[in-house]
Amino acid sequence: MDYSVAASVGDTGSVSEKISVVSGQQLNLVIKPDGPARSVKGYLVFQSAAAKTAVDIPQKSLLAAAVFALPVFAEKTDKAVPVERKLVLQEFEYTDQDGDGIYAANIRVPVVAGEYEVFTVIEYVDPEMGTRQVRMTAVIDPEGYVYELNNGKETRIPRAQVSIYRLNSASGAYELWPAKEYQQQNPQTTGVSGAYSFLVPVGSYYIAVGAPGYETYKGEPFDVAEGSGVHQNIEMHAVGGWLKLFDWKTLVIAIVALLLLYNFYRDRRRSRLAGYNKRTV
Repeated sequence: MDYSVAASVGDTGSVSEKISVVSGQQLNLVIKPDGPARSVKGYLVFQSAAAKTAVDIPQKSLLAAAVFALPVFAEKTDKAVPVERKLVLQEFEYTDQDGDGIYAANIRVPVVAGEYEVFTVIEYVDPEMGTRQVRMTAVIDPEGYVYELNNGKETRIPRAQVSIYRLNSASGAYELWPAKEYQQQNPQTTGVSGAYSFLVPVGSYYIAVGAPGYETYKGEPFDVAEGSGVHQNIEMHAVGGWLKLFDWKTLVIAIVALLLLYNFYRDRRRSRLAGYNKRTV
């Protein structure tokens, strides 16, 4: 998968990798130490609810759904990783299952949007290399959701089919975006929260939504300048939505009133006909 990746230079001059990911998805982490390692550990740490100011230096996109923590960003340290005063969400081990010196770990991205930091700590066998750490910032895009308005309040819609279409520059037509090539699903079916999320590469897109009992939604085309999350909140309208202006009690009263008026009209008509027949006899 092509992630939106950059080298981020923070306000203190520290350099780390930066990547945009979708909330709740799996993230594969891969690293190749400079030499034999005794252990490779990772920590997922909450950083902030909003992105911090930094200078981003774009790198080449990373392929095959893996984030390669580059050794050039590894910092030698004699101190423990400064996570004690931070909110550590996950602690995990990298493994080298085939013995080729490449270590991998698989973690689940948090569902809450914001900035998170992945600390990777490499403890080398060679004492002279000591312990090194690699930092990567993961910017988690928020999810969009599907909803309807009821008396001014939003109600999320489950079981909605959300599809995203991408413009084929060769044919000039929009086609269903091939999400499986990017380890995602398209269309997506919403749960009770009505949420959906897509992490897409550069291109022109539009979103379509279908749900039982609702009019089909087709959004306006929009452009994605660089690989990023799509999180539009989409309002749906019920088929025959005007009926929702009345509750069931009001409808029952209205039907009963109509029946009474009809009976009253029918009785009067019968009385008039009976009177007319008497006069003509």
